[in-house]
Amino acid sequence: MINKSAKRNTYVFNNGLLEQFAQNFRQQRKAMAMKLNNPRILQISFKTFRHFKPIMEYHKTKDIMHVKYMLGQTH
Repeated sequence: MINKSAKRNTYVFNNGLLEQFAQNFRQQRKAMAMKLNNPRILQISFKTFRHFKPIMEYHKTKDIMHVKYMLGQTH
């Protein structure tokens, strides 16, 4: 579906807004770390969110094959 959509430019996020999105994420993360007085929050990254759901699902089910299926990995 993505390949069939009209391509206006080479950016995934319109007109290079990814950097603005990332900068906003970093600002919000820093503000939350300061507000909660928890410097560990600064270690959270986009990749952290990518891994959160599968890890929580595995802890809940203890079934790696279920997690693999949930992620769409059929092999």
